[in-house]
Amino acid sequence: MQLYLMVRGKCEKKILLGLLGLGIGLLPFVFRRTGLKDWLLVFFASAFSNGVIDKIIVANNFLKYPVRLLPKYFQVHILFDALLYPLVNIMYNQLTLKDNHLIALFKLFYFIIPMVVIEVWAERRTKLIEFKRGWRWYHSFVSLMVKSFFSRFWIRCVQKWNVDR
Repeated sequence: MQLYLMVRGKCEKKILLGLLGLGIGLLPFVFRRTGLKDWLLVFFASAFSNGVIDKIIVANNFLKYPVRLLPKYFQVHILFDALLYPLVNIMYNQLTLKDNHLIALFKLFYFIIPMVVIEVWAERRTKLIEFKRGWRWYHSFVSLMVKSFFSRFWIRCVQKWNVDR
């Protein structure tokens, strides 16, 4: 049993390192497009708000991340909060740049559904995440939808404000 857990922990660390490599590898492609200032704003605002929200959720014992990067420094999933989700958020905003709100909402499903499926898989098969105190996949789904759509609305307001100036 101990050997299984040890191998399982190594597997999760490999998954995390692979996701870290994927995230770092996507950086030049995501920030290559025009509007770098807007995308950096989305990235850092998303990373900051993710960290704050995740800290609250973890502190209230709804989620736990038994295997995570930098566990001595963070109780939250810093890789997802500060790198992966902000990158996905930028890609979503770039894809829906000229879309109306309804089309953008439907396109959001293409991003959120795979993330939630991966999260459910990780919760059931790994020690990367544990749902606690009644947390279910639909809580993640709704929170990611609302946060992503709000982020899109917010950056559109910033862009409109910049054009009006």
